[in-house]
Amino acid sequence: MAYGKYRHSTFYGEKGSVWNVEIWKDGFDQSGDTSTVIDLSGEGFEITWNGQGGTRDRVFLGSECRLNCIVKDGTDESFLYDTLSSGYQEYFIRIYRGAVSDANLWWYGWIQPAFDKIENLPFPYVFQLTATDSYGFFNKQNDKTFTGEAEKTAPHKLKDIFKDTLLTEMKIFDSAANESPAPQNFYVLRTSLDWRQTTDSYTSDPADLYYIAKGNVIEVTDTDQETGAIILDNKPFDYKSQDVFNGLLKSFNAVGYLAEGKYNIIQPNSLKGNTTGELRTWEYSKTTESSLIVKNTLLTIDQSNHIILGGSTLNYEPSFESVKVHHKKGLSIFNVSHQQDLSSLVYAGTLVQDLDAQLLFKFFAIHEETINTADISYPTNQILHFTYRTDAVLTIKATSGSSTRYLVQDSSGQFIWQSASGTITIKRGYNAQDGNPINQLGGFCVGQPENIALTNYVSGPCTTGFTNSNAQQHFKTEIRFESYIPFPDITPVDVEVKLVADNDYYKYSAPNILPLTDPTPTSTSTYCAQITLQSQNNEESNASGLTYTASFTGNNSVESFDLGDVSLGQSAAGNRIYTIQQLNGSQYTSISNFQRGNPTPDDPTNVTFLLAREFFDLQTEPLEILQADIQSADISPLKLVKYAIDGDSNYKYYTFLGGTFKAQSEILSGEWFKVSTSNDTITGNTPIPDPIVTLTERPAQEVVNTSISNERAMLDNNSYGKIGSSLPSNTSDTKVTLDANSKGKIYSGQKLVLTYPDKSHPLILTASSDTSTSGSVVNLASFTPNRIYPAGSILSPLLYDFTNVITGGGGTSTPNLFRGINTSFIYIRANEFNVTSHTSFSVYTRDNVGSVQPTAYVSRGKIFATTFIPYGYEVTTIDIFASVNRNIRVLEGRTINDTTAVIDTGTSNTIITLSSAYTAVDGRYLILEFEQGAATDEIYGAKIGIQAV
Repeated sequence: MAYGKYRHSTFYGEKGSVWNVEIWKDGFDQSGDTSTVIDLSGEGFEITWNGQGGTRDRVFLGSECRLNCIVKDGTDESFLYDTLSSGYQEYFIRIYRGAVSDANLWWYGWIQPAFDKIENLPFPYVFQLTATDSYGFFNKQNDKTFTGEAEKTAPHKLKDIFKDTLLTEMKIFDSAANESPAPQNFYVLRTSLDWRQTTDSYTSDPADLYYIAKGNVIEVTDTDQETGAIILDNKPFDYKSQDVFNGLLKSFNAVGYLAEGKYNIIQPNSLKGNTTGELRTWEYSKTTESSLIVKNTLLTIDQSNHIILGGSTLNYEPSFESVKVHHKKGLSIFNVSHQQDLSSLVYAGTLVQDLDAQLLFKFFAIHEETINTADISYPTNQILHFTYRTDAVLTIKATSGSSTRYLVQDSSGQFIWQSASGTITIKRGYNAQDGNPINQLGGFCVGQPENIALTNYVSGPCTTGFTNSNAQQHFKTEIRFESYIPFPDITPVDVEVKLVADNDYYKYSAPNILPLTDPTPTSTSTYCAQITLQSQNNEESNASGLTYTASFTGNNSVESFDLGDVSLGQSAAGNRIYTIQQLNGSQYTSISNFQRGNPTPDDPTNVTFLLAREFFDLQTEPLEILQADIQSADISPLKLVKYAIDGDSNYKYYTFLGGTFKAQSEILSGEWFKVSTSNDTITGNTPIPDPIVTLTERPAQEVVNTSISNERAMLDNNSYGKIGSSLPSNTSDTKVTLDANSKGKIYSGQKLVLTYPDKSHPLILTASSDTSTSGSVVNLASFTPNRIYPAGSILSPLLYDFTNVITGGGGTSTPNLFRGINTSFIYIRANEFNVTSHTSFSVYTRDNVGSVQPTAYVSRGKIFATTFIPYGYEVTTIDIFASVNRNIRVLEGRTINDTTAVIDTGTSNTIITLSSAYTAVDGRYLILEFEQGAATDEIYGAKIGIQAV
């Protein structure tokens, strides 16, 4: 159905204005439907403009119209009740200042029955019908959801963000005739933004030049570091449309309001020093747009046509010493979208500002191929997960527009930028390790560069499987590395990434791996799992922001104003989603710097600092607020009021803050602030990064990931070295050869442990002779591995065995078996209670590791510590020390599976004496469990009594 004009009224203002009011109703467009007059009382209507926030930092002045309807009979009352029962968007109002024509449309909006009330009175009585510009309802809308990363990061012109808000969200205008408060093809939007790059045309509308992504209001889409899958727990695609609209206004230091029939987007600083009231504007309907329109907004108080009534006052608010604004993503990581195809150059992010810091580059891509098994004569020839290699060529290209740099490796494998075209070669899989650290375990490679040669055990970057009754074989390779890289010597630059990969296949003929003619794949794909680049300034922190401060030392002010957060600006290293963008040819790039107007000489500056500077520019002197009643046939919130308080020629200029307009008397009662005329020199500081967030303040998963990484580092640090060649399975041997000299002395008879590089599959060995730090061959008692131990497997001391081989100066065994372990007790430190039973809490310390406590209370939540018991000893007592008595348990765990068994139970701070001593078993360990009862519970440590068997 279409809307039709249902009721109307005409009345006259005291200053000569003719007011035409129309009420439109949904479905009132049928043959015979005719509008009837409705009588209005008193002022006819009143419109109030109010902003959200403080006096100085409002982004939109929402407006509300109250129509004073005279209900004189049953027909009027039936209309009244229908407005209440019909709900939102059943009726709308149009108000014209003059004859009914688009040129005279002054205000419009949807009737909002939720704000109305009816009193039980006899005819005639007055009823106030309320309509709004819909901004208030728009701000209360539910979350929306992007369909995916592409929609989240898609660039939109600023004007389209504004228009979409009015069309889709507020439903203020439509392409069809009379389907919304604004008429068909009406120029509903007026923009007056005056920030541009120095290279952009001064005759073009910035709202038509620049773009933003709607996803700037939410966090970057995180992916699992192991699988590359999108993490949905933090709702990476849920957003609020109002946050997009309001955030855009704030980032441009703009204010929006409906006045004189247009939704105006104005920067108050355009009025500074503007004695003519002229604004450079552009106007937009749903489908058309205007060229530059110079709009005169000046209204001079002459006490004749434009009058300030008696009783006006001037109020003052203090000036500021400085203004700061926080760009939440000023140091933001940037990344490539999950599952983005990498076979051709794709945009990864922008490096805008060299902050004298390196960048941590984390690269995780996946290459997949599928072949027909008939092409390799399967099953005669078989390709296993450890018999193929993926060779990849990575291109990292940084372009400033006029210059280009490529990321390459120097002769030592370190990353550098060069102007000549260059690439990086990566290998994963069979025979991948070479002299390049990007392909080395312990170098830049994350995880193992090669698979372990075991037919029944898959460990490494390569996997394979069959489909279609073994007619097709699928291969998947994870290509991962991370390293620091320097900033390029040119900024700002857009960074693009490309990865081209293919597989080199070999066949397995036990125990040999033999060449094979490579089959032609039926399908290939190379895509992103997770690629991020992050400034060293914030790599150890969850924080990613920069704070910009504008200051002025020429006044005596002491107050600093915090303008709060913005998510749009420029980034030192950031995802373009958090920057203002431009379209260069077919490529979207981040803007560099903005300047106001068209100055000579050019004065470009960082866009976030420009926001702070311009907001401060109107606040370096006390803010003068005019409270007055202005009567005029031309008054509106858009007007720049020119007023000489003493009636002389010492004029000041005031712009609207908020107030109420009364139609019949044509009086706008409200507040206007004086536009500063000072030309103070405002300076800025070096942007300040967010403070570092400590480990204990991080989310639990981050703590776990860091703990795992630290454990792997500790394994390397505490080892004698890595074996240089693989050990075959089911073959007896009496030695291992390290790939370098042993890092420590090995004693004859000493127990050693050999593990895979990931610390799995421990094998206990016994040295048959001493090995010095100048030797790499470790002689051992005869042993027979039950599996292959690949090159790079780690040989470490078995810590509890030290007492059997290391003696004190007197030639007797030392009573200390290891740090915190003697022949009578094992002492457990507070920080060894570091594993929890639930992801919703972790542990942290508030007293320099004197104790640990949970980050949150979880019913029946457990905190665990583990320890091995020295071989040849048994446990007799256990005592866990804490700030409060809680339930505790002692359990046995095993290294070969997840089986645990309860040994005994008790209460913290009370010794548990085992009825039967627990004897150490090789490959098993003790688990101490503490059940928390409150988030304030502190664990101090534990003491385990032991004795020799």
